[in-house]
Amino acid sequence: MESLIDDTARMLDLDPLALRLQNLLTAADMPWSLPSGDCLDGGDPRAVLAQAAECFDYPGERAGLAGRRANGERVGIGIGCYVEPCGQGFERARLSVRADGAIELALGTASQGQGHQRVFATIVAEVLGCDPARVCVLEGDTERCPDGIGALASRSIAIGGSAARLAALAVQARLASGERAPLSETIRYEVPAEAFGLGAVIVRLSLAAGSFEPCVERLVWVDDCGRVIDERGTRAQQIGGLAQGIGQALFEALRYDEHGQLLTGSLMDYALPRADRMPLAPQLFAMPSACGANELGARGIGEAGCIGVPAAILNAARDALAAIAPLPADLDLDLPLTADKLWRAGERLSRIALPDDPGR
Repeated sequence: MESLIDDTARMLDLDPLALRLQNLLTAADMPWSLPSGDCLDGGDPRAVLAQAAECFDYPGERAGLAGRRANGERVGIGIGCYVEPCGQGFERARLSVRADGAIELALGTASQGQGHQRVFATIVAEVLGCDPARVCVLEGDTERCPDGIGALASRSIAIGGSAARLAALAVQARLASGERAPLSETIRYEVPAEAFGLGAVIVRLSLAAGSFEPCVERLVWVDDCGRVIDERGTRAQQIGGLAQGIGQALFEALRYDEHGQLLTGSLMDYALPRADRMPLAPQLFAMPSACGANELGARGIGEAGCIGVPAAILNAARDALAAIAPLPADLDLDLPLTADKLWRAGERLSRIALPDDPGR
């Protein structure tokens, strides 16, 4: 979809940023009903992209691009805008205060490395007015935890976090009324509507002379994940999503032989992004807005990187190739953008640019 927008901009002789800014929704358009029946409850997609463009210094980068292209470099800029649904359904949370003052939060959702322990403890501690270190968070134990749907679709904080907050509010109310520990509250929370995270990624990418090896030189990313509970954890989610997005765009692929035998069945064969392929100083920003779709006001961020980053990289690669010759309508670049695939595309474009060259 994002490459189609860039193609449209080329057809209309418009800058791809300008075309997006003309057509993106604003905060004044919200809530916005989608043909699918879903509803975007808030956020400002146009302002998010404008902020990303400002941080990127888009006019200056475009000017620099022209100079590098004049010197024969293949370099391009790509934009990727996205919305990310953050899950539907329910989660359960049980908050218990023991007679010795220990606080235990048991959840139906389960962590896969997202830092749930710290985030859920912070949510409860904020309500109870205690140190988050006092809150013991239990997940993944079917004997001790209530049932739930789990960690998927960036739903853990929006739904599980809302359940935890409501359980803490119930416990706080009972303590305020003079009830003494031990006591426990179990809350089943089902979201009335799905929340949507949103954001924009802008990338500068170059193709090495001769080999066409792609290099992500610069990346700016602005994300609106609603209420931010843990700034460190949010940034970590962005960095992890960024790495996964680069992997999707440039390396990761399941490959089979002519008999259907999987050739990339282990990490000895399956290419993953390495530290040396990450941009040196990615600029990651949060631009949160109010969210009314759940009790906590969260939108989710877990999969934002692998949605927005590959689209921006693909558009940057196509923009770099367009420095050779105008892109034909049937030029279809599938991910991952390996060097050999980009080289073949470059060779085809060179023949278009110099059709009578006897050396080609």
